[in-house]
Amino acid sequence: MADLSPAHMQARTVLRQLQKHLGPLFPPLPPSSNSRPALFLPSLPTFNTNERALVGAWKNYLKWEESNPLEIEEKDKPTLVTRIQSVYRKAVVRMRFYSEIWYAQMFSADASTDLFAGIWHMCGQAALANKTRP
Repeated sequence: MADLSPAHMQARTVLRQLQKHLGPLFPPLPPSSNSRPALFLPSLPTFNTNERALVGAWKNYLKWEESNPLEIEEKDKPTLVTRIQSVYRKAVVRMRFYSEIWYAQMFSADASTDLFAGIWHMCGQAALANKTRP
């Protein structure tokens, strides 16, 4: 039991840091009038100070996740890569109109070549669709 105590204390510290990062990123949604949960759809950006602060908060959170705060060991690197990729996916979905988030994902330390291949495939399909239209 004593050998688990340092890991527990480190996890508690990371949890507090995580909560500080996530607080401004996921503000509570207004209650919906029906029984279904409210759906978040980002609106077009106006680039006001609140939105710029939100982009900055996302960038700070992404940097924090890449710093490996849980101190995941090298032998578990696939777990860390999966965690970072999922955080970037959330960022791109929530902040889809902000190019700096897309840019950060494309050039993150753990960007997968599959992502690049998928994007190029989508671009190729779009170009092909435009050429085949009458």
